[in-house]
Amino acid sequence: APWAGRPAELALAPALLSMDSDFVFGAAAAPPPGGRRPRLSTLGASILINVLSYGQGACRDFTDSVAALRGDDAVAVGCDPSGSRVLEALLEGSAPPKVKARLAAGLAGSYARVSSTGAGSFLMERLYERSDIHTKEAVARELSGAAQALQV
Repeated sequence: APWAGRPAELALAPALLSMDSDFVFGAAAAPPPGGRRPRLSTLGASILINVLSYGQGACRDFTDSVAALRGDDAVAVGCDPSGSRVLEALLEGSAPPKVKARLAAGLAGSYARVSSTGAGSFLMERLYERSDIHTKEAVARELSGAAQALQV
């Protein structure tokens, strides 16, 4: 199961994002056969986006679950067309700044990888717009270091 080993409240996002998909959370680091990752669930992403639009009192477990994504899982979600919309919804929604900062921390060190995809570049714009000055500096530093690789 994509949520194996996670507390129940942190399994919400992985369960929804992989509900009708072959994507496996925790296995994103392994290169898939053929070099392409399976897409995340469009239906699951739509459900999460809608839930994240509610007030924080109604969706706290969902926001915490999305913000808890780390490492390759967070990058895979950020690079996926449906997954990136979920992360954008968290950034634009009613989640407190500390939850949004946890999402930014989950992507830290991978800002350039996420920005190198079409979906991820829009996500990184939202992340930058909604971040505090320290996160903005970290994003700018990492992206400036990868500027040559990011140029089209």
